[in-house]
Amino acid sequence: MAQTKKSHCPKGHEHTVKNTAVWANGRRECRACSSGRAKAYKACRDLRYSQSPRIRMWIAAKARAARVGVPFDIVVEDIVVPECCPVLGLKLERNVGQSGPADNSPSLDRFLPQFGYVPDNIRVISHRANRIKTDATPVELRRVAAWIEAEMLAALLSIARYGTLVIHGTLLQVP
Repeated sequence: MAQTKKSHCPKGHEHTVKNTAVWANGRRECRACSSGRAKAYKACRDLRYSQSPRIRMWIAAKARAARVGVPFDIVVEDIVVPECCPVLGLKLERNVGQSGPADNSPSLDRFLPQFGYVPDNIRVISHRANRIKTDATPVELRRVAAWIEAEMLAALLSIARYGTLVIHGTLLQVP
């Protein structure tokens, strides 16, 4: 039977002017059913994003793996979120009510990025730790750490010796 001859949608809602949307190609759609589908979609979407960080990380990792072209072979249960970041010791907490992740937000890390998201290659660490190790090699990280330690030592010696701190030729008074 042609769609224009039907008086009710498949779910039994009557095709009235108020309850029927007509598309440019002549297709009719029941507003009640359309509204129900939209509500169901939003509920599913809200569930995905309001659930535990594990589900959100899994969804984001799956999309990232497809975009970057790395293997993706994990299930939500493979993602273990510790109480604290194993790298920096920060208490891991979801950043609620603000845009973007906070430094202590849990972040799914590919330990060796080229191997993708496989069970033995993923770790949950803080967003801050993940940013730090994004593209630095262990040698680079050690060099940065050694430089910071040397600069801090020089600053402390300057303060102890002179009661002042000189940074790049600028004299700073220490209270």
